[in-house]
Amino acid sequence: MTPRKLLAVLNCFAFLLLLLTNILSTTLEFNGYTQSKLTELHQTSVTPAEYCYLPMWGAIFFLLLLFTAWQLVLVATGSLTATWLMQRIGPAFLAVSVLNALALSILAALLFIYIRLGIHYFQPHPVEDIDMTGVWRG
Repeated sequence: MTPRKLLAVLNCFAFLLLLLTNILSTTLEFNGYTQSKLTELHQTSVTPAEYCYLPMWGAIFFLLLLFTAWQLVLVATGSLTATWLMQRIGPAFLAVSVLNALALSILAALLFIYIRLGIHYFQPHPVEDIDMTGVWRG
């Protein structure tokens, strides 16, 4: 098996792993909560409306599926485009799919945000230093 074909097959399996991981993360409960229940409990200004989730993620996963199928077809036909595509996009697609499945990319992003915001340096004031209007007296 050529390196291009091997990479295309690995990308196919990585996509399936990514899909399975995302399905499990949205359907399984963690500490009695599903992902949608946590979203309902903790609304933010950037949380999209509930009716947007399925079309948005459906489109993303559909395009990933198309890319995976397209690269398999290109490799099977021996197209020169496949060589160019596999060299430039194939390894990155494989890495991102595997990292997503392992949730390391999310953890790394949260860690980056945590460090950049300086949250780890924040020391809350004791309650007795705050008056009834919420103003700190210290």
